[in-house]
Amino acid sequence: MTTYPFTEQEYVLLLQTILQTPSLMCERDLILVRFCAELGLRIQEALQARITDINHMNQTLTIPAAHSKNGRQRVVYIHTELYKVIQAYLLRYQWFFQKDYFFWSREKEAVHLSYSQFHHRWKAYMSRAGFFEVNFVRKNGMPFYKKRIHDLRAYFCCKVREANPTMPLSKLKFVTGHASEYTLEHFYVDKGVVPLEVCKAGVIAAFG
Repeated sequence: MTTYPFTEQEYVLLLQTILQTPSLMCERDLILVRFCAELGLRIQEALQARITDINHMNQTLTIPAAHSKNGRQRVVYIHTELYKVIQAYLLRYQWFFQKDYFFWSREKEAVHLSYSQFHHRWKAYMSRAGFFEVNFVRKNGMPFYKKRIHDLRAYFCCKVREANPTMPLSKLKFVTGHASEYTLEHFYVDKGVVPLEVCKAGVIAAFG
């Protein structure tokens, strides 16, 4: 499936749209989106994140092998601004984290947020932000949304590529969890999209 990374302007618009949503869960959704767009996580990896996966000493998040698509554990660096947001989030909603789930499901239940639940909210955000094809409507009458959740991960790849244009493929596959350089070369590089650098400096250069 073709990937259409968010532009900087589109990403800012998405964040603003979520923030303007009158719901306690908008802050949760905002951080979930930022996990995908600024840490390069797949949506299922982000949804399964636990509080204990964060190393506060090193400002890193561990993706356990059981939650990774390629079955390998990896560690991603959390840039300082996002880390501060995470700390405030954990402090403000600490009563929801009884089961160590980072992204809880509903306002009164400390349960795990599912993909289907978030995808429903994602479509609402897409509508409010105007990210749908006006001239294309599905058979059921629903609009076709031109931005997928996975495009957040592609945005991350673009940001890091811009900050680190000479990064070799051999060092690019680990943090994003790709099993082979072939995947990177044919599905990212050919489109001008290259995933996250293993090096902490690469993330800092892209996000500050």
